[in-house]
Amino acid sequence: MLKDRALVIPDIFKCIYDNVLPFNLVRNSLFVQMLNFFAKYERGLKPPTYHELRVSYLKNAIVNIQASLNKYKVKWDK
Repeated sequence: MLKDRALVIPDIFKCIYDNVLPFNLVRNSLFVQMLNFFAKYERGLKPPTYHELRVSYLKNAIVNIQASLNKYKVKWDK
């Protein structure tokens, strides 16, 4: 297991900087949660594929958001 923070932080910075993500991303609780999950995962975590992110997980996210919005739509329809 890699324990040297000085070796890891530059890779995180490079990912953020190369993808033109805002620096305040590091203040986002979901970003911190993601890093904590990475730290707990065993070696060999396979990152999601482009297709998984673009199709599978995005479709699931849309369905979940629509389902959560339905309770508000019902209130407005009355």
